[in-house]
Amino acid sequence: MLRSLIPPFFAEIRRSRAALAMPLAALALAAALPVYPARAQAPAAPAQVTDGGVYAPAPPRPAPAGAVTGDWMVRNLAGEPGTLNPLLATDVYEGMVNGGIFEGLIGQNPLTQKYERGLAESWEVSEDKLTFTFRLNKNAKWSDGKPVTAADVIFTFDRLKDPKTEAPHLQVYYIDLEKWEALDDHTVRFKASKPYFKFFDMIGGVGILPKHIYGDGDFNKHPAGRSPVGSGPYTFEKWDTGNAITIKRNPGYWDAANKPVFPDRIVLRKLVDDTVTMTQLKSGNIDLYEAILPLQWKREIDKPENDKRFHKLAYDFPAYSYMGFNLRRPQFADLKVRKALDLLIDRNKIIERVYLGYATPVSGPFYIKSGSYNHDVKPTAFDPEAAKQLLAEAGWVDTDGDGVLDKDGKPFTFSLMIIAGRQIHEQISQIVQQDLARAGIKLEIRKLEWAAALQHIDEWQFDSMLMGWALDMKSDPYQLWHSSGADKKGSSNNLGYKNAEVDKLIEEGRVEYDDAKREAMYKKIHAIISSEVPCAFLVAPKGLTAADIRWQGIETFGPRPCFDISRWFVPTDKQKHKN
Repeated sequence: MLRSLIPPFFAEIRRSRAALAMPLAALALAAALPVYPARAQAPAAPAQVTDGGVYAPAPPRPAPAGAVTGDWMVRNLAGEPGTLNPLLATDVYEGMVNGGIFEGLIGQNPLTQKYERGLAESWEVSEDKLTFTFRLNKNAKWSDGKPVTAADVIFTFDRLKDPKTEAPHLQVYYIDLEKWEALDDHTVRFKASKPYFKFFDMIGGVGILPKHIYGDGDFNKHPAGRSPVGSGPYTFEKWDTGNAITIKRNPGYWDAANKPVFPDRIVLRKLVDDTVTMTQLKSGNIDLYEAILPLQWKREIDKPENDKRFHKLAYDFPAYSYMGFNLRRPQFADLKVRKALDLLIDRNKIIERVYLGYATPVSGPFYIKSGSYNHDVKPTAFDPEAAKQLLAEAGWVDTDGDGVLDKDGKPFTFSLMIIAGRQIHEQISQIVQQDLARAGIKLEIRKLEWAAALQHIDEWQFDSMLMGWALDMKSDPYQLWHSSGADKKGSSNNLGYKNAEVDKLIEEGRVEYDDAKREAMYKKIHAIISSEVPCAFLVAPKGLTAADIRWQGIETFGPRPCFDISRWFVPTDKQKHKN
């Protein structure tokens, strides 16, 4: 799962780093699906595949009926990326920009989940699934006109595997990739030391970088992180810090015939305040408001009079929210304390008051609609009396009558980090704060801007945090839950969770290609993690999005990001923006 931050349906969501390229980086790489154009191209010769066509490339997707190019898609950007380097970025905001700029070796159809051609026109997978050979399309070129060659692919994987590259969240997916070599200018072969059920996706899904742009200087601080150069159907235009990021159609895109995109520009306006964002949508200043608050949805969007103004999209979103505990903090060392805190969170109240019913309680770290989710593990029920009993057993009692539990002369108090300006964060944290206070626990709500929050998380500078995680249909829990990341700052295992049995199951699951067998392992992982309460799993939210009615060709689908705006279009007579 790729670390993924997606705008807040409830909270911010960090990205699981593993989606198929178009690194919208799935909105970026790895097992989630690409957001922007699907890769599709007729090969010069049939691709050679194994396993009865499992890896066979699908034909190009046809354009939507009546599609025409033109106009600008102006959408909200709820947070600003830290970088636009697709190997380094850890948030969905980068993917919203880079999804149309970079391409991987392969793509994936979000509706059928079939593989499509990307920079590679054909490929071979060995029967033992340890060798992967990709042949690049000789017409592929960068937006500056230079050809895409095997040297660019090798350079990208050299940087990806380099320990000095600040990408621990991504590197965990390539631990067993031991060799990558150019057989000629347009053929690259990868070899792994052991099988991994996501290797084809993960290798094929990496956004390939141009060596002649990124090859000089400090890769982690390269200026192209502010002005990316790729091979995709869009090119970077400008980044007005604090205001907007704009990408525009690539006039020289090498595969436009097979991978059409329709908006001339995609303008991502930074709009952090939800009320302001809604005002901008209703006034026509933006076309797309993703991650609408449930209360806004009820009061301002989901009305009959808006049927002629907006497309109203309500869909299942593969994610969950959680209250994570920094297990390095002494107050969270006792399992009884963590269980008590879990029991003191009223999920039904959160769903009723915050989400207005647009959410489902969850009990573990997998997508609730995937085969890996263990439905036998029920979400924790609100039970203050049981919580108080556990706290007393752990030695937390109110010895001085001040209303706050204490132990060894120290009061039970800790902080909850939330994202400043997020109404859902505010509402959830206040509910939790009130219920903990009734049980004698003092919770301090700590508000930080998104970038600052990420830095504090990566440096373990938090007691607890309100966050979320976007998931893939076929997740690999290694990134978040394997103990190898627990002592590495910047890794996704920022809670510091360690369990030898979970490690073993994760490692066994990575080499298991049989979905049913792997899902059985993951259900055990779900049960173990839930029982140890490294975090309080909260809810799976609904995605609530509104788009200006003039946009056509809109489809939603299960894998995140749940829609593909590069294939939306505006009829010529309704277009607002001209180049």
